[in-house]
Amino acid sequence: MTSESENQRLSEIERQLLQEFGPLIGGSALQRLLGYRNGAAFRQAVRRKRLAVPTFRIEGRHARFATTRDVAAWLARMEARAEAALADQGANESAGLPPNKENSNAQTDKDEKSLRRD
Repeated sequence: MTSESENQRLSEIERQLLQEFGPLIGGSALQRLLGYRNGAAFRQAVRRKRLAVPTFRIEGRHARFATTRDVAAWLARMEARAEAALADQGANESAGLPPNKENSNAQTDKDEKSLRRD
């Protein structure tokens, strides 16, 4: 995906999320969009400071919130990464090479380490 197409996709995702949720996303919607199966998993990620986007509380509200823009940017990055992995897999297959799990695991490890620094 080129930078221009990534920006277009980001704008499209952000527009869709703004229509559905408005400028802030919170509660179970935020949990689902970030890929957590349940509230307990989300809360554990909050405690461990492992969320992929910055979140905050609003006085008088129980849920955590994130800006729609931050969530859209994260979703666009994940989509671009998945497309790149598929392209690499396709290139390896057409060259007769086995899938390269080592590279995808290295990227995942790198992402996890960057989240731990927060």
